[in-house]
Amino acid sequence: MRGSPTLNEQTYKPFRTIEAEHRVFNEPWEAQAFALTHVLFEKGQFDWSRWSDALAQQIKRSESVEGPSESYYECWLSALEQFLIAEGIASLGQLAQTRQAWAHAAQQPPHGEPLVLSVTAPSECS
Repeated sequence: MRGSPTLNEQTYKPFRTIEAEHRVFNEPWEAQAFALTHVLFEKGQFDWSRWSDALAQQIKRSESVEGPSESYYECWLSALEQFLIAEGIASLGQLAQTRQAWAHAAQQPPHGEPLVLSVTAPSECS
């Protein structure tokens, strides 16, 4: 991955200064999920057509459920998690551990400080 992945004031600045109607991403996590998917693809972790099919299926599932459907990037993240497991890139346990690490990291730093995760990435993704 180019540069070091860190969440800090510089990371969030574009989201605060661009008018809402011109944003591609509404929240920083959406951009990060998008970027993670592209990095995994560029590293040869999966075939794009399989990913595209998985995302389309998740969007259809979301639209078929009664009540509020997921946003596009909520579908993206749900599809990515399921896809990573199905492709053997990550396990359910690794995803759960990462979710817990994010939740823990978000409680730790003072506002505006970088979040630090205590999860080690799988070696094939580094």
